[in-house]
Amino acid sequence: MAYHMGMLRLACLLILSLACTGCNIGITRPEVVVTDVRLDEVSEGGARVLFDLLIVNPNDEELPMPTVSYRVDVVGGGSFELTDRPYAALPRNGQTKVTLAAAVPGVNLPGKRVTVDGQIIFEPQGELRKLLYDNYVPLPRTDFSGAGVLE
Repeated sequence: MAYHMGMLRLACLLILSLACTGCNIGITRPEVVVTDVRLDEVSEGGARVLFDLLIVNPNDEELPMPTVSYRVDVVGGGSFELTDRPYAALPRNGQTKVTLAAAVPGVNLPGKRVTVDGQIIFEPQGELRKLLYDNYVPLPRTDFSGAGVLE
């Protein structure tokens, strides 16, 4: 019995690997574009910088986004590592906008160049998620980057 379960698991992995050459387990990576970088609130001690992301899902399956990890670099103002949990899901064959925020200390931020680089981890649901988990396959993820001048 254990032999048959092992063979079944091996067959599933083989089918997945053949179906997913060059992709993430049958899921096409969503496209992420940084559409805007801007100052939101400015105070004596710093500012809040917002980053708008447009995320396009070309898949026939909704993709929840439980975690977004990103790094913000302000020229002359330091670097910051952040994690956000947007509690958003990409609709199947659709798109969504997500706004990320970073509190940046310092003064004279207007006119400074800022970059953002990050990664979104997607978590498929149902049987696909179970199959990934049971076979120790990492969740699909997409990198993004963008830059702008704070105004």
